[in-house]
Amino acid sequence: MNKIIKSLSIFLALVFVIGAAPVIVTEEVSAAYSDRVNEKGEPLINYFTQQYYTDEDKLADMTLYKTQNGYAIYVEEYTGEVAFRDLETGDTIFSNPYDIGIPGNANSKAVKEQLLSQIVLTYKDNGVSKTMY
Repeated sequence: MNKIIKSLSIFLALVFVIGAAPVIVTEEVSAAYSDRVNEKGEPLINYFTQQYYTDEDKLADMTLYKTQNGYAIYVEEYTGEVAFRDLETGDTIFSNPYDIGIPGNANSKAVKEQLLSQIVLTYKDNGVSKTMY
């Protein structure tokens, strides 16, 4: 079973790298990933409790990667969250809800993990169903 998990992990990593290659190659990152984590590689922001009340609050903690044709793309390097903003109207679409840290929006850690996950992987290990976020 570990071979399956390892193979799947390698496949998902390759998909991520290939998908991110055009952004990585064409744009200079304005904020380093290392500025968002401590010396142990843990995030400086607690995404389960951080309270973002507006789009602008969340975008302030994300990195602007590119603006083109009246649109902007923002990325949160640690979580993989993405936001697309129409610069003319100010409308923003997020890949994940940004307000889960506000009390009452997502009450359990399990729900928050699901909402913050880019990929939810459910598999069986010796007949036991397990989920990775």
